[in-house]
Amino acid sequence: MLIYVDTSAALKRVFEDDESEALTVAIDDAVLVGDRLISSHLTRVELGRGIRRRIDFESHARLTSAFDAATGDIAFAPLSSSIVESARVVGPPVLRSLDAIHLATAIAVSAGEVWTYDERLAAASEEMGLVSRMPS
Repeated sequence: MLIYVDTSAALKRVFEDDESEALTVAIDDAVLVGDRLISSHLTRVELGRGIRRRIDFESHARLTSAFDAATGDIAFAPLSSSIVESARVVGPPVLRSLDAIHLATAIAVSAGEVWTYDERLAAASEEMGLVSRMPS
């Protein structure tokens, strides 16, 4: 199965919080059974900015190491014009722009599940027929 991992989940791989351990176990289990992880190139930007916001005082090597640790087993789908066009109209009107890109990407790559800790993205994913998970 192909599992779409959004930025909110990827950040939990870098910064410990209540769901981090459960997410790590869920990802390890998924990879062990042959599932693959994918996200949008948008996640690369959002994750990089999120890491930088929280540990900018660290060295460039530390920032890169944190990013690589969070994304080492995730493939990235390009942000194509067809995904952008889909994101303009996909999901409910309350879905934010960047979350619409995540949802459009998950649909475009035929992800079986969307792993997110964003309530709106989770609800929109379910509305579009995708299983959403918040490992916790």
